[in-house]
Amino acid sequence: MMKAGRGLKILYSKMKHEMAPNIPLPPQPVLTRCGTWLKAATYFCEHFEILKTIIMGLNKDDSTSVEKAQDLISDDNVKHSLIYIDANFGTLAYSITKIGNEIKNKFKAVLAKNTGFQTMPTISKILIDEKASNECFPDDFSADDLVHFRFDPITSVDMERSFFKYKNLLTDNRRLFTFDNIKHALIVQCNDFDF
Repeated sequence: MMKAGRGLKILYSKMKHEMAPNIPLPPQPVLTRCGTWLKAATYFCEHFEILKTIIMGLNKDDSTSVEKAQDLISDDNVKHSLIYIDANFGTLAYSITKIGNEIKNKFKAVLAKNTGFQTMPTISKILIDEKASNECFPDDFSADDLVHFRFDPITSVDMERSFFKYKNLLTDNRRLFTFDNIKHALIVQCNDFDF
């Protein structure tokens, strides 16, 4: 079966290059990425008639996969579905790629501006006993300082939540709070659990 599949692959690529030398090979869709499936559907929609001619030119008796492919490509519903997908979702794959690249570039720009974040992987490698380069490592840290980084959180979510609670507590209409009342209200807000 594997030998027949390899032979069919070689035969298909030779036939495709002879009958349709200007079209590229079909894209390989990745199961977990919908953009690759949309690109494959767009490819098959654009080159449907040429691919149909190539597949219908294969001998049906060679293998069951050729027979199944010929049955599928002869079905008008497959062609109509490809046209529907290309017409309604064809630009979505391009948009997904564009947005993904914009997010990557934004993330890289934020990390490039944050020089302190670049030292964290170096410190992490030192703490788990891996080799680390000294280029991202500031000289003002002592060995005792590095030990305390073991408990340092990478994210600042808890700090941002506390700032949000401070903002809600210290609004413009609450100007008559005494320091003790602010302290008690803050303790109540910070220890408030949603059940």
